[in-house]
Amino acid sequence: MKINFKNFVIDKKLLYFFSIIIFIVLSGTLYFQFIKNNSILNIKFNNPVENLSSTESDLKNDSLCKLGFCANENIVVTEDAPVRRTANYAKFNTVYNLKFGTVIYTKNIDEKNNEIKKDRSLLNKERRLNYIAVYALKPIFLSDKPVGYMLEDDFIEKSTFKNYVPKPKEVDPITLETSIKSLIDENLNIDGELFNYAKDGDRFNKSIIYGDFNGDENKDFAIVLDNLELINSGILVFLKNDDTNKYDLVFKKSYSSILTIKLLAKETKIIVNNEKKSFPIDGFQITNTNLNSFSYIFNNETKSFTVFQN
Repeated sequence: MKINFKNFVIDKKLLYFFSIIIFIVLSGTLYFQFIKNNSILNIKFNNPVENLSSTESDLKNDSLCKLGFCANENIVVTEDAPVRRTANYAKFNTVYNLKFGTVIYTKNIDEKNNEIKKDRSLLNKERRLNYIAVYALKPIFLSDKPVGYMLEDDFIEKSTFKNYVPKPKEVDPITLETSIKSLIDENLNIDGELFNYAKDGDRFNKSIIYGDFNGDENKDFAIVLDNLELINSGILVFLKNDDTNKYDLVFKKSYSSILTIKLLAKETKIIVNNEKKSFPIDGFQITNTNLNSFSYIFNNETKSFTVFQN
């Protein structure tokens, strides 16, 4: 049978109707495939799973409760805490980075339940070295799979979160030039007492300053060191020598207090004899634990530092 296409006429209303149906189907598919699925990643670390129906629960015999286990609710206490696919620090092993305060779950022994004999070995896979298996949704069964593993120090139980005190943020120490570090290492003995670099990373980074202390347009430096008991400080100042292209030690002194140091850029006004005065070269200021500060300006005539109490 042959169809005469010349006499075949498409109803515009019918075509419009089918176009709407196709659009609705495609929109629904895109919503479930992309928008809804992606939104799960955003909420699943905050919402507990809904309780399974009794019919579904009856199909499994490994519920945590029946085995004497439980699911603990925890709070992430590290910013951008990594969730790893496996329990190690392997490269490209991170599947999520969780923000501070995110809720996660872990499987644990129910220590309050003394009526059930517990086989603790069933939870051996939940801990590997210092990594713990974590769950985005509250696990109900022993067979529930974790989303990954986290370092145990990256989260705490929700019950203890109220009294949580964040650990001080560790600061990476700056790296000193090899030649500069060698000079400092050679002069750690000050006035018969042994000094060393500041142990705290933040203090260490603020313990060395660079400036032009004698006006010859070379980079000089000064550093504060601490004694072994951390009660006294010592100061070393080195000036760059144009003739030798090396640093000369021009100041070395110990103080009976822990000191801080900061650069006084040239033309900075300081108090001299109750008047504000500035200098055409850089200097430095030290402050002791009693908050007494002193400004040091190099005198090119005497080749020594003049000290002004602020």
